[in-house]
Amino acid sequence: MRKKQSNWQRIAGLVLAVVLAVSFNPCHVLAAEEAVDFQVYRVTSEQGQNDADLYWTVFGGDENPNAREVHLFDCSIGFGYTSKGMHMEFVTHCSEQADEIGVSDVKIEHKVGIFWFNFANGADASCKDDTYFHGQADYAGVEFGETYRVSCRHYAYIGEKYLYHDSVTSGYKCTY
Repeated sequence: MRKKQSNWQRIAGLVLAVVLAVSFNPCHVLAAEEAVDFQVYRVTSEQGQNDADLYWTVFGGDENPNAREVHLFDCSIGFGYTSKGMHMEFVTHCSEQADEIGVSDVKIEHKVGIFWFNFANGADASCKDDTYFHGQADYAGVEFGETYRVSCRHYAYIGEKYLYHDSVTSGYKCTY
């Protein structure tokens, strides 16, 4: 009886190992220093969320004048599609003048099935001695009919204090 049971366990183990080996899907590996696929440029106008052609996602709410600490507010990402690709805009606000304010870790993510994969990386962008940052970028490598989203980190340095807010938009299908 014991010999039959151990043979059954070996067969079950072998079947399980084969199933796991066949269904293994290698993950996308990110290098420590990723290549920059597009640049984010500072815009001097305060257009921001007035552009109706972009999908806007706002993070951090409105400025709270009763807040006791310095904080980021009304941070937003807007993006839309044109015949030339994807256009993105980034807005970061700080309740006090920051030594440096901007966006970093800008990424375009592509949806495959139910998973999101890093598709393109943007360079960091910032400005000095300001309470407001507005940047924009364009990326031509998107494909019509595919779904993308944009993520970034809004940040500000005020003296020794580092404030940040990680943001990610909803996914939208590329149509124009």
